[in-house]
Amino acid sequence: GNCKSVEIFYVQNNFLNGTVPTEIGSCASLVKLDLSDNYFIDRIPSTIANLERTEKIDLSNNKFNGNIPVEIGDVTNLTYLDLSYNSLAGTIPIVLGNLVRLEFLRLEGNELSGNIPDVVCETFGKLKNSHLSSDCYIGCTCCDECIGASKEINSTLIIHPRSSIRKFKWDWS
Repeated sequence: GNCKSVEIFYVQNNFLNGTVPTEIGSCASLVKLDLSDNYFIDRIPSTIANLERTEKIDLSNNKFNGNIPVEIGDVTNLTYLDLSYNSLAGTIPIVLGNLVRLEFLRLEGNELSGNIPDVVCETFGKLKNSHLSSDCYIGCTCCDECIGASKEINSTLIIHPRSSIRKFKWDWS
């Protein structure tokens, strides 16, 4: 489609299914995209990189699979990114560190592995009121302490970036 003038596209919780068309990348004016709580499948389109003006992307609670596309690091206006509760796999891409305005990042409820890259932690360390959530089995080299070892409970991850102390809620529900 022709969505060049669409700025806000919210279709959350509408029982939509199928794949997200690659044409989503032609929505050059898109500022907010919320496809959460639907039944979208397959990979997140790499054309998402074309959404240069976009500040919010919420793709949570769908059935996306594959890796987090590295192209998402090109959406540098992002302040909010929620990819939680899908079937995303692989490692967390280092390019998330390019998202220097990012204040909210949710990745829990996927099949991700490895560590949260140091550059992502450094980016979050520069932001006020930032929120990072992931599964506890994801390593975080910039974390001083992870309280709670069971997926049965909620826990708070305490991160000490540079000279300030931040608390990030890790949600295992």
